[in-house]
Amino acid sequence: MPVRKSRDSQSSKGKPSTAAKLAALALGIVVVMLVLSGGDKEPVAQQGPDDGQPTQQATAIPGLTPTDVKLNLEQQWGLEFTGPRQIAHLCLDQGTAVDPDTGISLICDICENTVGLDVARVVFTVDAASLAQCTQVSADLVTSLASRYLGYCATLPYDGAEPQAAKEWVEAHVSEATGVELTTTIGGVIFRLYGTDLVKVLEIAPDEGS
Repeated sequence: MPVRKSRDSQSSKGKPSTAAKLAALALGIVVVMLVLSGGDKEPVAQQGPDDGQPTQQATAIPGLTPTDVKLNLEQQWGLEFTGPRQIAHLCLDQGTAVDPDTGISLICDICENTVGLDVARVVFTVDAASLAQCTQVSADLVTSLASRYLGYCATLPYDGAEPQAAKEWVEAHVSEATGVELTTTIGGVIFRLYGTDLVKVLEIAPDEGS
């Protein structure tokens, strides 16, 4: 996705994904899932400077702005973005396109803490579920497109990024991300890869355990 021109990789471990998450993917409600997943994580409480009361500060992918995410996706993949809309305590900016060669939907959901300034998480999706209702779609076709699109999206230019490592990790594991969630951490940012035969998702967010 947006991004640097170089790239790097790391290992990951698979763990079973919940049935609810996979069912949501199959039903094509990745955006709703994104908002819910963002909403159930409490912001980090920090000490207020004057009154001794804690203030709430949301976590963000370090050094990443929405423009970093959107620009190359618009130019290289033809995504069109809605602009940020307030949903719960975050702003959601969604970009969509249809791959001209396959008819498969390409999606990017950016959750912003502050409009135009910082990014709480990004979810990239390759979704062939709707297309499969009209025509036969092979899992291999979805995986091939996901390897290219999600691999590109993994090269986000955040502070501490290793674009080549991230790209290679996605390309190496996207075919395994069916019914399981695979994760790796690069530069204090966690990459989650999961999906079904017809939907593949890459979620990128701060590693709150680091």
